[in-house]
Amino acid sequence: MNYNETVDFISAVGSDVTTIVEGHIGSGKSSLVDVIAKRFPTHRKMYLDMTVMHEGDFRVPAVNHDKKSSEFYPNDSLGMHDNTPVVLMLDEMGKASKPVKDASLPLLVERRLGNQYLHPDSIVFATTNLGSESVGDTFQAHHRNRLSFVKMAKPTAKEWIDNYASLNGVAPEIIMWAGERPEALAPFDHYSDPNDNPYIFHPKAQRTAFVTHRSLTQASKIVNRRHMYTNNALEVALIGTIGAPATVDLQAWIAMGDSLPKRAEILADPENAKMPKEIAGKMMLTHQALNWVEESTLDAWMDYMARMPKEMQALFCTTAIKKDSKAFVLDNSKFTGFAIQNQYMFV
Repeated sequence: MNYNETVDFISAVGSDVTTIVEGHIGSGKSSLVDVIAKRFPTHRKMYLDMTVMHEGDFRVPAVNHDKKSSEFYPNDSLGMHDNTPVVLMLDEMGKASKPVKDASLPLLVERRLGNQYLHPDSIVFATTNLGSESVGDTFQAHHRNRLSFVKMAKPTAKEWIDNYASLNGVAPEIIMWAGERPEALAPFDHYSDPNDNPYIFHPKAQRTAFVTHRSLTQASKIVNRRHMYTNNALEVALIGTIGAPATVDLQAWIAMGDSLPKRAEILADPENAKMPKEIAGKMMLTHQALNWVEESTLDAWMDYMARMPKEMQALFCTTAIKKDSKAFVLDNSKFTGFAIQNQYMFV
């Protein structure tokens, strides 16, 4: 399943069937809980990191003196005590110890801990890495037979850019590089020889840092703050985050980003501010604007953007309306005027 299919599937069956999502390292599995929770606004979002859980974190024995018996009290964070529906994700399930797996099995299979049950509308699922990645994810046969395992395809570079990076403030330099190097987000099992793709994690290669969707997001935070430290510090940090091959490639895009007209120049004189000659520069500048444009600066950007090719205008406008932080664009007369004149772009 691709990412969206996985979200749809869990949303549809998650109250009755527990899905274990198997996927590549750093491919966005942990973000599933945020996306699914948005579909269920009345549910409480719950996240459990199974690598740090202990058996007692799920339930603790307690004495009922009235009944002269013992029972188990579930963890307060699960919401069983107030009968609240939850969207619950058990992350890194395959790396949990056997006692933790055994303790969580009633929760996964029956939505139960001890004598208490989750709200019947609760959505429960878990994630794990691929067994072929050899990073310690294992399940016994009786676990597998009680749960539904689905493999989530690693999002392509384009899918990551369109569905995540461009909507969540990822550095334009990272976006442009990923678009030019789609192989950097390719699955490792496409390569029998790990040297055929030096960017990615491969179980046959000893790489301490490599490119994943997660590490690119981390690298974006480093790139976005590069004005606060030296170029050497930037390079060393990126090598330790996405690896040396990716860092060397990325340097050219960082240099381009530094050469583009600054926000202050555009706002001061949008009709005459310098315009990049190359289409790549125009595209990077558009991605930059998607991060910095605010309600008070949108008019100036729209005037500047009018000097760009229609493709760049379409990129900005169709992406902006998808970003929650840019909802103000729909109240801007220049933006809505553009949208009315170019309705075909928004279909």
